[in-house]
Amino acid sequence: MKLFEYFKNFKAILSGSYISISDELDENKGELLKEITFEVKAKKDDLHVFPNGIIPWISLESPEDELTRLRKKSEVVLNYNSIHVVVNYPLKKPKVFEIKNSRIVRSDLINEISKIYHTVYQEEEETSSIKTIPEIERSKLKNRNETNGKYGIWGHDLRDLDLSSVNVVKKNNGRIYLYLYIES
Repeated sequence: MKLFEYFKNFKAILSGSYISISDELDENKGELLKEITFEVKAKKDDLHVFPNGIIPWISLESPEDELTRLRKKSEVVLNYNSIHVVVNYPLKKPKVFEIKNSRIVRSDLINEISKIYHTVYQEEEETSSIKTIPEIERSKLKNRNETNGKYGIWGHDLRDLDLSSVNVVKKNNGRIYLYLYIES
């Protein structure tokens, strides 16, 4: 796993707790404050697929490869004492991670979410008695097999996941939750 050099001075604190209240999972139980999108300028090779020149997502496995082309990367998108990131795809056991001191620009947000996903996939491998079948050993279907670790990851390797947007929702208790829209 690559460490993000530009995070050396970032003071977010990452912790987590399993989701125990269904309200945390339900994005509709709260006030939608805004949607944060991730748009990457397409390379010349990608213009045949993205003729408008914009790729509407960014990699969760290695966003650093696309950060130089991320639009509005320095825009402050969050400014709260604490935010709760709901990670539920592709997990059978969703989890909410808390990030404190969260005055975050768009590029830092993708890096924080990527860091969370790297942690989730690593902890899954460490806690699962069913190991991930290497891609070269998979039969016709190239999807990741389901594992039975801490999160119960199914269907997709980390390299398959891209983040297209985040909905920022304020719950009745005043907490701010981020709901991730993951493309695979």
